Amino acid sequence: QRMEEGYGNALVQWGVNSSLTLGTGLDYYEKTTRKFHPMLTATSRLTDILVGDFILAPSAWSRSLLSVSWPSSVSASVRYSWYARNSFYNPRNLRSEAVASVSLPIRAGSRRFSVDLSGRQSLLATGRQRSAQVSFGGQIGIFSPRITHRRVWDNISGTDTREEAYTFASMGVRAPGGWLLRGSTRYYHFDSGFRDARFEFSRRFYRGFWLQIFYERTFYSNTTFAGLQFVLYFPFTLIRTIVGASETGGLRSSQSVNGSIGYSGETGDFYFDHLSSRVGFGGIVVQPYVDANANDIHDPGEEYITKGRLKTTSLFGNSYVRYSPGGFLLEHTLPFEEYFMTLEPQFLDNPLWVPRFSTFSVISEPNRFRQVEIPLIIGGIVRGRVTFNLGGVEYDAENLTVTIAPETGEKHGFPKTATSFSTGEFEFLG
Repeated sequence: QRMEEGYGNALVQWGVNSSLTLGTGLDYYEKTTRKFHPMLTATSRLTDILVGDFILAPSAWSRSLLSVSWPSSVSASVRYSWYARNSFYNPRNLRSEAVASVSLPIRAGSRRFSVDLSGRQSLLATGRQRSAQVSFGGQIGIFSPRITHRRVWDNISGTDTREEAYTFASMGVRAPGGWLLRGSTRYYHFDSGFRDARFEFSRRFYRGFWLQIFYERTFYSNTTFAGLQFVLYFPFTLIRTIVGASETGGLRSSQSVNGSIGYSGETGDFYFDHLSSRVGFGGIVVQPYVDANANDIHDPGEEYITKGRLKTTSLFGNSYVRYSPGGFLLEHTLPFEEYFMTLEPQFLDNPLWVPRFSTFSVISEPNRFRQVEIPLIIGGIVRGRVTFNLGGVEYDAENLTVTIAPETGEKHGFPKTATSFSTGEFEFLG
């Protein structure tokens, strides 16, 4: 049996200021009586840590979302949705739905864990459904375990309440050659026992191609489904294809394409991304250059640096960025977050190039690309030798720490250290 249906979505969003983004859009579904569904959107940073997101589509569904995120990576959100009487958008005949969630990260040395809690209430035309869920997972060496327990209370008829509980468990293992093996299963506590099992074997190739081989077994219906999933990452879009077959001989496939384009009025450049939206995030473009005359201004003819590594640090962690066309690009930076950056000299082509500023900071703003030009100056070489005299005999001072520093009050420059060799000699480059 072959079934096809078309779907389309168009959305235009405008950053009014650094705290508010407004938009309007249109959904299109081919298989519905009413094919076009207009919508209005708004995203607002209410405080430094609180963001509001709103969608109004009267003929389909609407949503209001409040989310909060602390520098410790603890986050929480509250979402309330209400639905039109549209059988396509609302097949369950929902009136409204409220969801609350909390995520608590835990770090113990190199081990990382998280506890996630959530609750949901769905109001239907004939009753209601409530659920509570707790999930615990983490990363321990090559192992990534996760276990989730969910309990549901159904009161569809408005009189009797039916309770259901199940546990979902999974284990991921990093295998040799960059492969990832993951197995998962669901256990229903009140009936059926183990419901199904799934095994995945996946790997990412050349940073732009991801392959997944999967096998699923459903115990209560005694059926299997196996297949392949391909994901291609291009600079401007992401293409996903899934092809699989069941034991009955049926073949199923699905394809999807999504991406986004961002434009910076400050730099005059377009930025392409395979993610579906940049709204609310910022971007930082760092462009180092060789400041030949040491005037802190990029003059015509002064060379741009196209190789190297940039280290960035924020309250949310560290990352390393390599050069891409146009500069060192930090994509999807958090709004109003301060990023501290260091251009690491050991990764530059010329050992005599020295960043004029060892560390600098940039404030990321939503819906805006910030461009920063960093001057490098041409340094010199300092060599020396350390000896000590014992009983009139001169000996080489091996493995001593030597520090060279700018004069007091000097604005530029920063201390450097080196260790003396077995001959007592030391050397500073740049």
